[in-house]
Amino acid sequence: MKIKVILNPKSSNGNYKSLEAILKAKFAHSLVDIEQTAHPRHATDIARNAVKSEVDTIVAAGGDGTVNEVLNGI
Repeated sequence: MKIKVILNPKSSNGNYKSLEAILKAKFAHSLVDIEQTAHPRHATDIARNAVKSEVDTIVAAGGDGTVNEVLNGI
């Protein structure tokens, strides 16, 4: 299973490294690609590209803004 995790590093009060470790452990038996957002609307672009590359699952890791952007990209 191919999984794309779209991670907003500004969420979780900057504790994204621990979140990234948790996600890698949780999805250890899958092909996981964790990509961090770098600017506004970046999550939309990442999600759009993930759909084009036919990933099986897209995970939005961030706040409501990240989820909104990912949904707009799907």
